[in-house]
Amino acid sequence: MPTAVKPEPGPDLTLAFLFLSAEQREALSAVYAFCRAARESGAEAIPVLRGELEAVYVGRPANDLGRRLRPAVERFQLSREPFENIVSGAAMDLEIRRYRTFEGLETYLYRAGSSLGVLAIEIFGCRSASAKEYARWLGYGFRLTEILRDVGADLDRGRGYLPAADLERFGYSEADLRNRVHNAAFRAALDYQVRRARACFEKARAALDPADRAAVLPAEVMAAVSERLLENIQNSGYRVFEGRVALSAPEKLLAAAGAWWRLGRGRS
Repeated sequence: MPTAVKPEPGPDLTLAFLFLSAEQREALSAVYAFCRAARESGAEAIPVLRGELEAVYVGRPANDLGRRLRPAVERFQLSREPFENIVSGAAMDLEIRRYRTFEGLETYLYRAGSSLGVLAIEIFGCRSASAKEYARWLGYGFRLTEILRDVGADLDRGRGYLPAADLERFGYSEADLRNRVHNAAFRAALDYQVRRARACFEKARAALDPADRAAVLPAEVMAAVSERLLENIQNSGYRVFEGRVALSAPEKLLAAAGAWWRLGRGRS
């Protein structure tokens, strides 16, 4: 059985926390702690997580993770299905080492990315169908950005999320990926994925009801940081085999300020 992958559970929350109440910050932190536990779980821990989730929803959490999550579930009436999906996404990380097509990867993106987004928007107070569609596309964008950032780190773990068919269309093979060949074909293939991730963020915004725009400011801050990271990945020449492309603190602040400028002034 492959070992579990241990990526971060989602985008950096630090700047988003500036736009949340204390209760919202604690709830989102508890949700992220659950995501981290799921992503760091081995196969034997998956049933334990499912059992603790059941205990949380019947009001009898049995461990520290559940006891921290229970008040968030109760206060914000968080849906159970996204949590189940997050655990299922973690199970996919244990079972699937490569994806052939984007259609195959999409189920994983929804479980590992969009489900977290759905819980976040519930904490922000958004429950409309358009808000859930927003969360779906935003989650895709976040997880694709992480995948692009972590190509080298994932290879170190014997994993690869970039769909093989997408690489092959640019003349880049599985053997090239295993050998970390950095050439024009690789750059073209990653540019295609960057454009796909950017399109996901654009589709998210297009799906959102204007009435929810102010409430999702924390999510837009995280999205702006991810979009700036995509820009840095592109500007690096897609040097993702050599380590993680990152953002400086000033770059993060500038991205967050841009999101606030677009949406924050609409908050009452």
